[in-house]
Amino acid sequence: MAKLDDLYSIVNLKEQPPQLDSPRQLGFVNGEKGETAYLNIDDASRTVMVFELLSNKTRGGHYHHFKEEFVYIIEGSAKLYIWLPDQPLQNRCIELKKADWLNIKPGLAHLYIGAPHALVLEQSQLAFNKEYTIVCDLPDNINIER
Repeated sequence: MAKLDDLYSIVNLKEQPPQLDSPRQLGFVNGEKGETAYLNIDDASRTVMVFELLSNKTRGGHYHHFKEEFVYIIEGSAKLYIWLPDQPLQNRCIELKKADWLNIKPGLAHLYIGAPHALVLEQSQLAFNKEYTIVCDLPDNINIER
């Protein structure tokens, strides 16, 4: 018979050093653009992150050749700027709010900014890899400081 204490575990990610160099990234990072929790617990969901979008702080400004992202707005609101890197004048700003679920396909450049603040869940079947994340210039008509 199982003991109660054998059936659960609790780890406060803020109290542990982040493990971001392993295939199962797990950790908490408090950076200048807000907080990020990496929650990769198994091979089926290669990238799971919860991140904060602060007012006037951007995240993104890149695209991926292969990685598809699924994003859920847990709370708050944000702006999402999207564009095709080879056609930057074809861009759009999308207002995101609590409970919005979006899908970002490979090849679509994207940049988030809190409006004024949001908490976001991101999931992808591919592990996060900086080598496959292509930072790109913002279109001329998007006037945001990165």
